[in-house]
Amino acid sequence: RKIIKEARAAVEEAQKSEEPVTNNVAGVIPPPKLHFVSVAAPANLSPVQVETIKLVAQFTALDGKGGPFFQQLTNREWTNPLFAFIQPRHGHFAYFSALVDAYRMMMSTWTNKDKESDMSILPVAELAGNVDKCLEVAAYRAEYDRDVAERRRQEMEGNELAGAAHIYWYDFVG
Repeated sequence: RKIIKEARAAVEEAQKSEEPVTNNVAGVIPPPKLHFVSVAAPANLSPVQVETIKLVAQFTALDGKGGPFFQQLTNREWTNPLFAFIQPRHGHFAYFSALVDAYRMMMSTWTNKDKESDMSILPVAELAGNVDKCLEVAAYRAEYDRDVAERRRQEMEGNELAGAAHIYWYDFVG
């Protein structure tokens, strides 16, 4: 709660001094966006197959799907059952493609730290070596989410009471 109160105080001070501040309706600066990338491996894959697909997806993401690595690997290992997933008609090609896309997205967030369109995203490299900063961001996010949930609950209770006040109760009395 202390972090949220400090953030509110900072927003109020900034508003008094006429400085532009990015804030939401509650008057609290929202935490930075999270990058969730979740690609679940199919259940029928062995651990060796999963590791092979992940490794090939990493190298393909570095080079691109149209790059020489993927082309040469496809030509060389077309008949190898361990690399059958690189064939577009194979059942695990979708998993492989999703991994390549996820790795490309993560690499772009690591390399494009100075994007003008996503100023609210904390650079991953900034948090990578700083445990205290990671814990601070996580604590702020938890406080923010708790505060937003509490405000929504209070707003819902207020709406219910306001709705009850508008009912003409004498219609129900005989």
